[in-house]
Parts: sequence; structure tokens; C-alpha cells
Amino acid sequence: MKYRIAQYAEALHAALKDAPASKQKQIMRRFAALLARHRMSGKSDSVVAAYEKIVLRENGVRKVKIESAAPVSEQLKKEIGQILGKEVLIEEKTRPDLLAGVKILVDGELLIDASAKRQLERIFQK
Repeated sequence: MKYRIAQYAEALHAALKDAPASKQKQIMRRFAALLARHRMSGKSDSVVAAYEKIVLRENGVRKVKIESAAPVSEQLKKEIGQILGKEVLIEEKTRPDLLAGVKILVDGELLIDASAKRQLERIFQK
């Protein structure tokens, strides 16, 4: 039986949660072997991303991915942190193909697309 990615992530979290640092490397090796045995090695990036989401949620941290045509100002980063009201981990990526504006992804779920590219696509679709 194949398990869902979320189930693998929960299992990894449970195994690592109270494990001493000296045992964590061994646990990770065994977990990688388990994924290989279940033919899920190709999904290891997804499992790690789901694990990261669990750990961030547990610690009250929000992960925000910002894509913009130019580097984002510190002021915008502060405002995003204030709006979310929690500790924020910001991952920034500059993408000139957006032309202008910004795309914001919060916790891998909420997408705010205020890019000029998206606006132009919407205008020319009609």
C-alpha cells in the first residue's frame, strides 16, 4: 500500500521530534531507505516540503515566498510580517519576466498575484 506524502511527512516528524541530534542522521538515512523501498524516492522533495510545513506550523512561523521583477524593499517585508502577525520566514526571488509588481505565496497556499505580466494576460484574454 502506498501512503500519501503527508503521511510520510508526519512519520518523519514523529521520528525526529524527540530524537537527540546524534541519532537524527541515522533516522534520516533509514527514512531515505524506507522511501526507496516504497518507490517514493522521486517524491522525497515533496515529503521534505510537507515536513518543513509541519515544523513551521508547530513553531508558529509563516513562510512567505515573494517573486518580483526587482528586489523587494525592507519596508514591504516588514509590512507583510505585520499583516501576518507572526514570525515570518521570507524567501525572495527576482524574476524580470514579471515586468513589474509582485507575486506572494503564503504557506504554499495563498497566492496574491499583483504582477504586470498577469494583468496584461488578463487584459488580452478578453
